[in-house]
Amino acid sequence: MARIRLAHTDDAAAVAAIYSPFVEETAISFEAVPPEPDEFARRINETLPTHPWLVCDIDGHVAGYACAAKHRDRAAYRWSADTSVYVAASHQRCGIGSGLYRSLFAILAEQGYVNAYAGITLPNPASVRLHEALGFERLGVYCRVGHKFGVWHDVGWWQLALGSHEEMPAEPLELAALQGSAVWDELLSRGLASFRTRSACPGDVGRDGVSLRMTIRECQPEDGPAIVRLWERCGLTRPWNDPRQEIARKLNVQPELFVIGVSDEEIVATVMAGYDGHRGWIYSLAVAPEAQRRGLGRRMMREAERRLRAAGCAKVNLQIRGDNAGVIAFYRALGYVEEDRVSMGRRLATDEAKG
Repeated sequence: MARIRLAHTDDAAAVAAIYSPFVEETAISFEAVPPEPDEFARRINETLPTHPWLVCDIDGHVAGYACAAKHRDRAAYRWSADTSVYVAASHQRCGIGSGLYRSLFAILAEQGYVNAYAGITLPNPASVRLHEALGFERLGVYCRVGHKFGVWHDVGWWQLALGSHEEMPAEPLELAALQGSAVWDELLSRGLASFRTRSACPGDVGRDGVSLRMTIRECQPEDGPAIVRLWERCGLTRPWNDPRQEIARKLNVQPELFVIGVSDEEIVATVMAGYDGHRGWIYSLAVAPEAQRRGLGRRMMREAERRLRAAGCAKVNLQIRGDNAGVIAFYRALGYVEEDRVSMGRRLATDEAKG
């Protein structure tokens, strides 16, 4: 059963686990080191007297959280709040982010806050869509305001009006003033209608509502035939490349950068990476057609980037055919940008056909 409730310090470890990949693997968060559970416990305790910190609790497990904080320290800003929401990778695309936000905004409005703000590291089309679908309006962009993973990043700012801007606004209520009131339970549950299902969203759930659990591990030689079949189904094979030889070569060079996703003992995803000491490369990202649109490609990319970063890699590149608009959009959503470069190649050997 899914419910939205106030966070407490016992949630700190689960919240830290959700947030850590956004710190370690993306520029969505500008923090450099993932906070420990003790730090999240401190943040929760510090926030709750004045602002809501909510979690989505599914059968006792935290699937996501949303929180608010004061926009700035100076007194005139006290009717404005900054907001953020994070959802575990295994529960994305279930409407949990929008549901948490709807409850958060309902509580903030009842407290008397009139403005909500959200900063979004760009590009992040998914986050922009979420915020604008909830009524946020774009204000502007801080250009190249943050430096992370060797790249300068822009941050866009969005605003949502929570209430009317009265000439003499009442002071915002403390959160405790709402708890136990006649409207409290309704405010908390306001976002439940946004969930794709009122029950749990276990695993990676696609648009068809079917759940799929995937584990990621390093490729082994015996995985070769199944990987070839997957690549063929995904249209990754080419007449001039023998996929069996590609797999064999990779297993001889940095095999720890060749990982696969497995569900129900079937290989449903692959990604290769390489690092030459100067920069990293990503190749052969594939997700089985029936498993697509469940966030598996994003998970595979995060794992490849994590392994590259552990090897000391500061920048990664990849190549996409210019007419493949869908794949280009996918990588843009992950923060990849097009660079003014000419891609050149030369074949040093020809794969020998093998029966």
